[in-house]
Amino acid sequence: MSRRPSICGLEQKLRAALLELKASREFLISERDDHKTEIRSVTFMNTKLKGELTEMNVKCNDLTDQRDRLQVLVNEMDTVAISTSSHYCRFKRLTRRMRTGLTKVPCGSLDSVACDAPETMSQRPRASRRTVWEALP
Repeated sequence: MSRRPSICGLEQKLRAALLELKASREFLISERDDHKTEIRSVTFMNTKLKGELTEMNVKCNDLTDQRDRLQVLVNEMDTVAISTSSHYCRFKRLTRRMRTGLTKVPCGSLDSVACDAPETMSQRPRASRRTVWEALP
């Protein structure tokens, strides 16, 4: 009879261990399901972020191309502005020279005005009576 209580005690311990194992199993299954749900959520968010990143990369490339095209235009405009500025300054110098000392100079073009000094104009032959303003195209 002494064996009986020890067998009963072992059976009770075994049942308690079995119940504990069942509870642990249910807890682990619940944790597994929670982790599966979290993994799905993270995978979905990762896919969504990859799509957004791809879209942003395309926009960035488009903006870079647009910036490069605009930079080419700005460079061309700078070149034109510098050229125009130098031509305008030359025009103003020629105009000033014509107005200050050469009001009626017989010549064929602005090139001769730019090269001739005022004192040599009086020594030119008087064959042509056109003024500088008449010689302009």
